[in-house]
Amino acid sequence: MDPLFKCFTAVWLVDFEFIALPGHRPQPVCMVAKELRSQRVLRIWEDDLVNMKHAPFPTDKSSLYVAYFATAELDCHLALGWGLPVALLDLYPRFRNETNGLRPIDGNSLIAALQRYGISEFCQEHKDHMRTRILQGGPWTQEEQREVLDYCESDVIALEQLLPHLAPKNPKTLGQSLHHGLYLHTVSKMQHRGIPVDTESLDILKSELPSIRQQLVRQIDVRYEVYDGLVFKTGWFENLIKRMGISAWPRTESGMPSLEDDVFHEMAIMYPYLAPLYELRGTLRHLRNIKLAIGPDGRNRTLLSPFRAVTSRNQPSNAEFIFGPVKWIRGFIKPDPGMSLIYADWGGQEVGIAAVLSRDGKMQEAYLSTDLYLTVAIMAGMVPKGATKETHKAVRNIFKTVLLGLNYGMSSQTLALRIGKTECEACSLIDKIKRLFPRYFRWTQDVLNYAYMHNMIWTHLGWTRHIEPNPRPNSIQNFPMQATGADILRHSCILMDQAGINLIAPIHDAVLVEAPTVKMDDVAEETKQLMVKGGADILDGFPLKVDVKRVDAPGRYMDDRGREMWDIVWSIIGVNPDKIK
Repeated sequence: MDPLFKCFTAVWLVDFEFIALPGHRPQPVCMVAKELRSQRVLRIWEDDLVNMKHAPFPTDKSSLYVAYFATAELDCHLALGWGLPVALLDLYPRFRNETNGLRPIDGNSLIAALQRYGISEFCQEHKDHMRTRILQGGPWTQEEQREVLDYCESDVIALEQLLPHLAPKNPKTLGQSLHHGLYLHTVSKMQHRGIPVDTESLDILKSELPSIRQQLVRQIDVRYEVYDGLVFKTGWFENLIKRMGISAWPRTESGMPSLEDDVFHEMAIMYPYLAPLYELRGTLRHLRNIKLAIGPDGRNRTLLSPFRAVTSRNQPSNAEFIFGPVKWIRGFIKPDPGMSLIYADWGGQEVGIAAVLSRDGKMQEAYLSTDLYLTVAIMAGMVPKGATKETHKAVRNIFKTVLLGLNYGMSSQTLALRIGKTECEACSLIDKIKRLFPRYFRWTQDVLNYAYMHNMIWTHLGWTRHIEPNPRPNSIQNFPMQATGADILRHSCILMDQAGINLIAPIHDAVLVEAPTVKMDDVAEETKQLMVKGGADILDGFPLKVDVKRVDAPGRYMDDRGREMWDIVWSIIGVNPDKIK
C-alpha cells in the first residue's frame, strides 16, 4: 500500500460494464469493486445495482476511489442516482501526464498502459469481443453473467497492477490528481445533462440532405468553379489559386495543393475570399452523414474526453459533439421553454496568460485596457489615442492577428499572408511588438531553451509535456498558454459546479450554462465572477476578462461565423426553422 494513501480508510478499485447508445445515458450492466487493504471484492449484477440507492461502499473523503477513464464510472453513478466519490484518482490522466508527448505503445487505453509497464497478460481481442457482447444487451444466461462479471473483474485486477506504476509520487501530485478528479465530476454531470437540440428542425434538415448538398454547390461554387457535381476537383482548384496569385499554398508530396482541413482553414484566414469555399467543403462533409449524438430526450451527449489533447484540453468527437462540425450547425442548439443558455468565454485568454507567465508588466497593462488590440496599436504608434473599433477596424484586426499569432511563433511570411502586407511590412510589425514587450519575448525563448535542454515542460498545476527529438518549436512555445488555459477551465468548472451552476458543455476556452430564465441574470453574473476567480487563482490574482452571450427560449444559439451559411441552408429548404411547431 502506498504510504500516500494512509490518509484514506479504504481504497476502492472500481469498474463498470454498461451499454451506451449514441446520445443516451449509460445503462449499467454490472460493477466490480475491490478494496485494496482487505482484498474484499464486490461483484454486482444490474438487477441489484438499480435497486441500490447509493454505492455499496463509502464515497466520502475518507475513501479513495480508483478507476481508469473514470467518467465512465461516474456516468454510471449518475445514471443509478448515486452520489459521486469525493476523493477520485483516475489513472488515465496520470498515464497521459507520464507519457504526454511521447509515443505510447498503442494509444492511451488501459491495455496500452498495461503494455507500457510490462503487464501483458491482458488481451485486446478478448476485450473487444466482450464489449461487443455487452453492447448487444440481454437477456443473459447465468453463464454469460458470470463471464461478463469475470471480464469486469479483470479490469479491476488490471487497475491493481497498474496502480503502483501510476500512483502519485508525493502529496503535491496527489493533490493535483484529486483536483483532476473533482473536474471529472463536472465532466460527467455535463455528459449526463446534455445540450438541448432543436430536433424538429434537425429532422427536416436530414430529410432534405441530398438536394441541400447539390444546391449549396450551385449557389456557392459559382464564384470558384472547382466542383464537378459534388466532386471537388483538385486540378480546378489549382487553377483557382493560380488565378488568385497564391503561390504559398502548402503542397503534398505529389506537388498538388494540400486539402487537409487545418491547411485549408489556415489559408482561408489568410485569404478571406476562400472562407465560403472552406465552409462549403466542411458543410458537404458533415451533411454526407450527420452523426450528432442525440438522445431520446433531444439532448446532445458524447464523451467529452478530458485530458486527451497534448495540452490536456477536452477533445470530444468532432462528428458527435454539436460544437465539433462547421459553425452553422450550432444553430440547432435551442433552450427548452422557460430556460436560457449562456455562452461564457475568456476574452483574449492566451494573451492574458502569456502576460502573466512572462511577468511582462506592459503586456498585462495592455490586456487589462478597454481594448487590448487597439491599445497595442496605439502603443506602437500605428493609430492615434482615442481610436475605436469603428474608426480603425482594419488596423485593430491586424494587431489582433499579430498578437495571437506570435504566441505560436508565427513567421513574418505567414503574418504577411494573413494581413495582406509585404513580408517587409510584417517584419516591421513584429519588431514593433518585440520592442513593446521585450520581457515576453525573452521569456518565450527561455521556454524553448528549457524544453530543449530538459526534454520536458509543464504548467504550474503539473501538466507535463515530454519533448521528443525534432519537435515543432511553435507547439512548444504555445504549450504554456494552452495548457494553463486548460488548468483554468478545469478549476473554474469545479468552482461553478460547487456553486450549483448547471454546466452543460466545455468549449475550449468557454463554457455553456443552462438555467431557468427567471434565474439567469443571477446565474450569468455568478458564472462570470467564478470564471474570473478561476483564472485569478491560477494566475497570481490576475483577472482574465470574461464575455457572456445569452440566449433565452424560444431563441436559438448562433455563432456569428455560421449565420450566413445557416441562412443559405434554410433558404434552400424553404422553411423558417423558428416557425416550426
